[in-house]
Amino acid sequence: MKHGFTLIELLVVVLIVGILTAVAIPQYQKAVTKSRLVQLKTFVEAIVKAEEELFLAQGKYIMDIDALTVSLPPAKSITTTTEKIRLTYSWGACSLSKVEASCSNSNIGIYYHAYFDYAGKHENEKRECSAKIDMPAATQVCKQETGKDTPFWTDGTWAAYAY
Repeated sequence: MKHGFTLIELLVVVLIVGILTAVAIPQYQKAVTKSRLVQLKTFVEAIVKAEEELFLAQGKYIMDIDALTVSLPPAKSITTTTEKIRLTYSWGACSLSKVEASCSNSNIGIYYHAYFDYAGKHENEKRECSAKIDMPAATQVCKQETGKDTPFWTDGTWAAYAY
């Protein structure tokens, strides 16, 4: 008596594994994207908190990453202009200006942005989650983060959701 699997049994197993993979991969990508967003938010919110503490002590926001009591990972490079300081990492970048802080992760197509000077045009937009449109996991995570289904801004490549 020979023991073995029939072709039909093997095809059914392959089909079941394929279905499970098709369901699991998008959920895994969404979980990874969400954890990366939490990391970006942690960096940005730490910068904002440090800026607000400095504002209380000095009466103005400054654009000096070394003066802030914030612990960021070591950057590959730091670029400073009169308007912005940009820290570049292998996964993306963080930047600081006199009114805002942001971090992006280019690997997953997500960008988190926070204003700490609420005067002027950004009065109602204190936080922003932007996603690359061609990366569904990033878009889903930003929608879930902000509770908004419709972006307030898009350029065809990125969609921004404010809250």
